[in-house]
Amino acid sequence: MTGRREVVDALEKLVIESAGSGNKHQRLIIGPRGSGKTHLLRVLYNRLVNAPALQEKLKIAYLCEDEYGVASFLDFVIRLFRAFLKWEGDSARYLAEEIDRLKKVPPADQEKIAKQVLLRHIEGKTLLIIAENIGNIFAGMGREGQAKLRDLVQQYPHFTLVASNQALFSDVQFEDRPFHN
Repeated sequence: MTGRREVVDALEKLVIESAGSGNKHQRLIIGPRGSGKTHLLRVLYNRLVNAPALQEKLKIAYLCEDEYGVASFLDFVIRLFRAFLKWEGDSARYLAEEIDRLKKVPPADQEKIAKQVLLRHIEGKTLLIIAENIGNIFAGMGREGQAKLRDLVQQYPHFTLVASNQALFSDVQFEDRPFHN
């Protein structure tokens, strides 16, 4: 990780601050394919998940590198549940049942219930979402899904996001988009 230690150190400090205060940070890492973004995020994840001081303050949803096919805000929340299932083990097993239960709920109520389950799962801790290729995720969610995610982040001061993408994309560049800047 030659030359990247400073970047990981800075991201780690921002996440630690987010976990310990109401000041939540959002960061986007831009770099071409092969520049080490995946490795950088993995090192960050390993540092944070192994930091005893953060265990009571931080939950981490580390999404798959190729989290393609996200079709809506609801789908994004379910992907967060699956990330918890993958990385948290037995303490998150009940989320598989929650995903099945959501399939039986009327579509008009699914998002509301999914948000409630998410908030219950993070238990008031800071949720760090680590996502690669965030441009593809945002494109799949569309402007409406992004606006719902932005609303969630603003209504509940529990969310910090560290994401990567190969290039800047319109959903963070234009002023009329939910995640501008």
